[in-house]
Amino acid sequence: MTIVHGESDDIVVIDGSTYAESEIDCAEKDVRIFFTDGTIIRVGYPKKNKAIWQIDVEKRGNAAQLHTACEIEDDRNYSDVFEIAAEVRSHELVQKKIPEPENEPKAEMDKSHQKFSGINCLDCHYRHENGNCTAVGGFCTSVPAAYCKLIPELKETLAKAMHWVMRLNDLEWCEMTPEEREDVANFVKKYNLSKKQQL
Repeated sequence: MTIVHGESDDIVVIDGSTYAESEIDCAEKDVRIFFTDGTIIRVGYPKKNKAIWQIDVEKRGNAAQLHTACEIEDDRNYSDVFEIAAEVRSHELVQKKIPEPENEPKAEMDKSHQKFSGINCLDCHYRHENGNCTAVGGFCTSVPAAYCKLIPELKETLAKAMHWVMRLNDLEWCEMTPEEREDVANFVKKYNLSKKQQL
């Protein structure tokens, strides 16, 4: 029995087969797999708004097969699974078919990334050592911006930093308390801010 599923966010795994490749690297691509009985499946990541691998049967052959859909994000189980009593004949990498998650503020996410240069999932305190997001679930880099818990925190921090930067126009450095001066210095240094930056 040949079993196909996804791992991480860029590897399609083929178990129980004599096919030459048991792991297919497919970063930013979908994988179309052809079986000896005529069945064709397409494997892609992610499944809409979830950090889950999706498998679609594009053509059904005559071999016995089982397609198990995954709908709940979990650290150990985050992929549809396809089982078939046939061998893999070949595979190809194709352009992603799965659309961007609906209602995701992509432009806002990109803009935030520019402001917080150097801050990403690797520095996120919600990131588990296995790469999954402990706040939302699923692989961290696949969490839609609309559900990311870190982005609101970063925006709040930036707003506070900008508050101090703008106040420098109206408040002399010597009039600040030591704590206020330390806050300003820390925020400006950490985020490399200038008075021209806007929220």
